[in-house]
Order: sequence, then C-alpha cells, then structure tokens
Amino acid sequence: MKMKIMEQEFNFDEYRAVFLKDKDEKIISVSFPIEAFYEFVEDLEDTADLRAYEDEGVNRKTVPHEDVVKELGLTPERIKEIRKDIGLTQAEFGEKIGYASGTIRNIETGQNKITPRVQRAIESLGY
Repeated sequence: MKMKIMEQEFNFDEYRAVFLKDKDEKIISVSFPIEAFYEFVEDLEDTADLRAYEDEGVNRKTVPHEDVVKELGLTPERIKEIRKDIGLTQAEFGEKIGYASGTIRNIETGQNKITPRVQRAIESLGY
C-alpha cells in the first residue's frame, strides 16, 4: 500500500506495515515490526517536518483491541465459522495460520483473546 505523507509517497509494504481497517475500509491503525518502524521514522524525518504531527488540539482516544475486533465482526463464533467454511479441522486451521489446535479451540470458545496477530493471520486467508 502506498500513502502520501507531507507530499512524500511511502510504500508501506517495504516497511512490512499491517493496516487495521474498519468495515468501511477506513484505516484505523497501523503496526510495524519494531525495526521497520525505526526505518520508517528515519525516512519520514528525511522528508517531513515532524512538527506537523505535534497537534496538541487533537483529542486522541485509545480503543481496546477487543472492541475493535468486535466492531469488525471477528468474534470467537466468526472464527469458528470461517474455519468451517474453508473445511478445516481446528488442527488444520491452526497449522495454516501458525497456531496449535488447542489454541484454536481456546480462541473459538472465548478462553483465549483474539490478538492482533491472530487477526492478521486470519485476514491473510482473505477473511
């Protein structure tokens, strides 16, 4: 994904950025591996006046990840539905997204939280 910041275009794929979008495809969060984040900040400092980001008048609110996941419709029930839709057992589904079958069982029953990593893994399947 390419994005313009301060008239400079950045290719976020190069930074291995992951975007969390709402139902309307509006970007609500971006995350980077830590080393890629530092690369991005260095590149940004080379091209932008960072004072533009110092806006004390902006009221920022942190929303718990669980609330975002629920808003996007990724619930334990939805994960189970996705797994069944693609015809996989918990073990097969877990292997496909990098988790043990017990972890998948715990996610589907609500015993484990749906972490950002789980969410990204499921999104990588096209859901």
